[in-house]
Amino acid sequence: MMNRKALLIFSITLFFVMGIEAQTSNKKFTLNMKTLIQEANSIGTNYDEFVVIGSKFERIGNVETKEWLPYYYAAYCYSMKALRTSKESENLANKADKLLDMALQRGGNRCEILCLKSYAATARLLLDPQHNWMTEGKKII
Repeated sequence: MMNRKALLIFSITLFFVMGIEAQTSNKKFTLNMKTLIQEANSIGTNYDEFVVIGSKFERIGNVETKEWLPYYYAAYCYSMKALRTSKESENLANKADKLLDMALQRGGNRCEILCLKSYAATARLLLDPQHNWMTEGKKII
């Protein structure tokens, strides 16, 4: 009888502690996401910051394995930088596409992801419109 009571108390305590830990983790995730989104919205003309913030979103996505939004916002940051530079825009657009595919695998909103994929395709199209129209044009429309 005593063992059952001890087991019950232990189980309830363990369940309670796990619940608190999950809430704490979720609060940290939400706070980090809000902070980074605010940073991304206030970049101004320093477009190199998009890559820095994008990598932070990517790291959050690697830790939070059930969340799709970090990869979505990382792809957004990389796409914004790709649209504003010609040196590394193809690599950034490819990286954004890969992250968006991962976000889709995690159950992300298909419409939003496809819209953002068109940003990456536009960045590749702008590199050489005459040659890239056949492959990237259909992704934009």
